[in-house]
Amino acid sequence: MKATSYVKIGTIAVIGILLGSGLPSAHMGLHTDYFTGDTPAEKASDAPSDRAKEMGQLLERSAEGALWVGMATVDITPDWAVLLPYGKAEPVTETYGDPCYVKALVLQVGDLRVALVEMDIIGIHLRDADAVKEVIAAETGISRDYIILAATHNHAYPRVTDRRAKDDKVRKLLAKRSAEVVKQAMEGMFPAKIGVGKRTLRRDIVNNREKLMGPTFTDLYVIRVDDMAGNVKGVFFDFGAHPVIFTKSWGPQRVGEVGPDWPGYARTYIELEYAKRMLWPRYNEAGKDYAPTIFTMFAEGAAGDQVGLGISGSRNELNGVRMHVKQAMTETIAGAVLEMIGEIKTKSELRMAFRAKVIPLSFRKDLPSGHPRRGRLEGTLIQTLTFDEETVIAMIPGEVVADVAIHFREHCGFENAILVTLANDAVGYIVTEAEVLEKVTYAGKGSRFDHTRARGIIGETIRMVNPAYTPDPPFDPERGFGAISGKVDYPGDEKVLVGVIRRPQYPSSAGPPFWGKRILVDDSGAYRIDNLLPGEKFVYVREVAKDYAPGKERGKDKRTFFYGRKVPVWAGETTEHVDFHIPEDFFETEVKSLKLEEDAVRVEGNTIRGRVQIAGKVRPNERITAGIHPYGAPYILTAIPLRNPYLVVPVEVAQKGKDGATGTFAFPNLPPGRYVLSFLLDVNKNAIPEPRVDVVGGPYMHMVFEVKE
Repeated sequence: MKATSYVKIGTIAVIGILLGSGLPSAHMGLHTDYFTGDTPAEKASDAPSDRAKEMGQLLERSAEGALWVGMATVDITPDWAVLLPYGKAEPVTETYGDPCYVKALVLQVGDLRVALVEMDIIGIHLRDADAVKEVIAAETGISRDYIILAATHNHAYPRVTDRRAKDDKVRKLLAKRSAEVVKQAMEGMFPAKIGVGKRTLRRDIVNNREKLMGPTFTDLYVIRVDDMAGNVKGVFFDFGAHPVIFTKSWGPQRVGEVGPDWPGYARTYIELEYAKRMLWPRYNEAGKDYAPTIFTMFAEGAAGDQVGLGISGSRNELNGVRMHVKQAMTETIAGAVLEMIGEIKTKSELRMAFRAKVIPLSFRKDLPSGHPRRGRLEGTLIQTLTFDEETVIAMIPGEVVADVAIHFREHCGFENAILVTLANDAVGYIVTEAEVLEKVTYAGKGSRFDHTRARGIIGETIRMVNPAYTPDPPFDPERGFGAISGKVDYPGDEKVLVGVIRRPQYPSSAGPPFWGKRILVDDSGAYRIDNLLPGEKFVYVREVAKDYAPGKERGKDKRTFFYGRKVPVWAGETTEHVDFHIPEDFFETEVKSLKLEEDAVRVEGNTIRGRVQIAGKVRPNERITAGIHPYGAPYILTAIPLRNPYLVVPVEVAQKGKDGATGTFAFPNLPPGRYVLSFLLDVNKNAIPEPRVDVVGGPYMHMVFEVKE
């Protein structure tokens, strides 16, 4: 073994960073705290940390020589009824899919030994993470300083500390099983070879849930672990997509189930497919050390504003086979991992370096003095692990959004820039300071820490591995922001507000944080919204109760009149005359739904014709239209195909009675291609399809009609 170096350096100033210039999926049930981005149930985990004495100190250690690796998996599925983070607050014991696991990957070069522990949980705060590490350290002898404790961000597992549970059984279970898994990994350590690969997957595999057509980060990283004979023993893969697509508890009345979400399905797919590949080699080459399957570990990448559900035909197909989008997304990632395993070259000798630092952060100024969320350490822990000069694995204590991840990749100085997020702590969303100051996106508001949190966390992480890094200047609100102004003509007796969001998507009913930035109109109906970043914004108008007041928003929202109007914003300018007229008879349609009759659709040459079932009475002045859209385009969001149909035709309505009607339609002279259909009753008459304001049917991505001639 070659020499090991160790140095502990005093305080280094936190370096600034400008990281470029958001509404989430329906997080319904247990709502997010407006001030902090944390859920009320997490507040019991706040407590001072003994990390304060380490503030500003850099721990750095490296070694060069032969690599040894240990890997293990332990089940962490609770065997008692638990409360899940989302959905109906009712104890559950039901599970779906595979068990939830804690997995350990122990790496050793010389006398430098580091343990990476990944748990299928939503996240863990610094105090709780340190408590788990202390148990691991006591059982294994690895100092807590060299333990990485990360979460896959699984939303279908109970929180580590939940005041509703009135005990710490979950934390004790995680501590016990984490110690077991690291101990097992250390007992099975073997001389190994390692290699790293990277592939950028297609953009539409994920959906930027904050910004319409905003940046995405689809880098997939794979670490292959072999024995000295070249047999694959394990694979680590890192990708950024919120593990929420299989979670069953979206909605305050829905009881969830415990399960691992898409990372669990991806791990199982990789293990089974690889076992199938090795079935005959194991038989034909008897005596060679082929394992029945391989160890798999997933780490969450930059998923702060990314969900793995693009709304498009292209995501409903894989290799020409139509399937559910959840399956297509999971198999796309898992399939790429399997391909990359065969491409990655491994080596046994390397230089491995580990760095760690506790850095200061600042609480938000609008978080009042004495607020319970100020009870924790005003700082956090960051770590990096590097292999030679090629690969850096950065442990980030929060949810990183795409543009911040891109900045890290471009400035860290390594070919492979792997982000392991929600590691060692959960400080909230890590976004650009401009986005935090704008106060429009959910991620921008989703932390107790202020707009400098990315500057501190990402900037200092880059500095640890690239001392030559020069940060961008701080964001200048005076020069960087624009504004929108206008007037609302409203004849009602309630109050009206105008708001700005970044996507034309009806926000969740979970509460005001999901509604972007909004302001009450004055007595004349005028409004002005300042401090907006340049680009396209979507303006909404909403009716609220007479006793509505800022800070007392919950339960005061009534009707949404508009939300899909696109308005450009320019830095240093005001976009004026963004006006709205609300008629007295607004929203008085009796039509409840529009539903395509799949069996009634006919493709006749270059014409597609069919019927739509209309629930409710169609008034003489109401017009229903049908739209046709190319199948397979990367739409990302339902609103995009609805706004941009290839062709629109009227629906001929035949009223059957007060409870229903039938409509017929025909699209003539279509060019060859595959198509999907949609239907619209424009209730607010603004010529913009707005589901849940207008009556919309489709687009029906699972009903594909092909014109061949």
